[in-house]
Order: sequence, then structure tokens, then C-alpha cells
Amino acid sequence: MSKICIMCSAYQKLYSSLKNLEKFNTNQEFCDMVSSLDTFFSELRNITFVLQKNIAHTEYEEIYPILCEQFLKNDVKRKWFVEKRNETTKENSFDLTKRVVVDV
Repeated sequence: MSKICIMCSAYQKLYSSLKNLEKFNTNQEFCDMVSSLDTFFSELRNITFVLQKNIAHTEYEEIYPILCEQFLKNDVKRKWFVEKRNETTKENSFDLTKRVVVDV
């Protein structure tokens, strides 16, 4: 399988996740915003599944865990992102809170 074939499905999942993030920016209803974030994180999780399946039994299989360790485990922001992705796909909805600040 070529590099392009491996990445096509992952790119499609990335596109889908970003489309859901775009919906978050334009939705006004609170529940719609939470749903958009949940779907965004879910599609991001699907990128991982697609990559793991497509690289299985290829020359890239050994590189994948090394790159995950390098790019996903050491950075605090990336770690938060992965934790939120796992939380929204396995446990519960994104904990989104609206706040109103009034200055008098």
C-alpha cells in the first residue's frame, strides 16, 4: 500500500473533524455546541483507528508508536487534547460551560 493510500482515509477523517469544529463556531444553541465538540473529538479518534488499520503489516507499523510518544505524550497541551478526545469518546460529553460577566 502506498503512502498516499494510507493517508487518504486519515485526511478525510481530519476534514470531517474540522467541519464539526466549524459548526461549533456558528451554532448558537448550547447543546448543539457540545454535540459539535463531541463529534469533533470522535472524528479525531477515528483518525487514529484509520491510521493504525492502514499501517498494520506495513513498514510504517514500527514507526507509529515512536511518533505517538514523541508528539503526543510530552506536550501538556497535546496531552490535554488526547485526554479530552478519550473522555468524549468513552465516558461523557464535553464539559462546556457558558459564563456571563456583567460589569456595572
